[in-house]
Amino acid sequence: MASSLVCYGLWCWRTSPRAAPRRTTMNLTTATPAEIDAAWFPLMAATQNAETGLSVARQSIHGTEAVIARREAAVAVATAAEAPYRGEWDRRSGWTRTYLAITNGKGHVHASTSCSTCYVTTRFAVLADLSGLDHDAVVNVIGEDACTVCFPGAPVTPRTVFTADELRDRAEQAERAAGLAAKRAKAAEKTITAADGSPLLDDEGRPVKTAVAAQRKLAEVLFDLAWYGEDHPYAVGWSAFAGRAALALAAKQGTDARELLTAAQAKASKKAGKLRAA
Repeated sequence: MASSLVCYGLWCWRTSPRAAPRRTTMNLTTATPAEIDAAWFPLMAATQNAETGLSVARQSIHGTEAVIARREAAVAVATAAEAPYRGEWDRRSGWTRTYLAITNGKGHVHASTSCSTCYVTTRFAVLADLSGLDHDAVVNVIGEDACTVCFPGAPVTPRTVFTADELRDRAEQAERAAGLAAKRAKAAEKTITAADGSPLLDDEGRPVKTAVAAQRKLAEVLFDLAWYGEDHPYAVGWSAFAGRAALALAAKQGTDARELLTAAQAKASKKAGKLRAA
């Protein structure tokens, strides 16, 4: 579940600041507190926005009577849209609400905004999905994120309700992790080791880290063997690397090492023959 987030003083939920208030079509006498709050909170935001607009117009030198009148009308419309919900709140003498402290990133979930562990500057996200639940029911959902002052004895278990911002952050983290995993997988496709998993070393003991480099070095030493012959002082090292590289490349490509080496030798011999004939 995800709660919407919008700022109302020092506590918040989400909605569009330009959303037009709509009158309810639900049966408020039978609706749950969570259902009522989910519909009511955006209307609260609309009323706050309208009141802020009116206050700005009254204080501005550009606030003409016509502008102020329009802003007053907007406040009246927004207030009227809220009236049924406020009436049901009063009829039931209110209900419980749950607040997530959001000022400094991930915070605890509180039973009220006056918790002694919070500050006057703390901002809260109202978890409308939990409106009307008793403390035990709330703790069953929020688990380890419950404030132990507001919810004494809360278990250390992960919560299952999050704000829209938290869900977005989690999705972004998952996307970044997936991107990093993809980059690592792509890099792994390029890297190479010896067939036994140890570093692949060339004929001079230097590491060969990529399949492309191994292929290039294999072609190089096989050409040297074809050009200079087996009697060259470095021929033993060239031959040894050619064998290691063929095994490594075959393991990487899922092919036969002998066939790979034979094909590479034929290509190197052909190249050496052309140079001699030139």
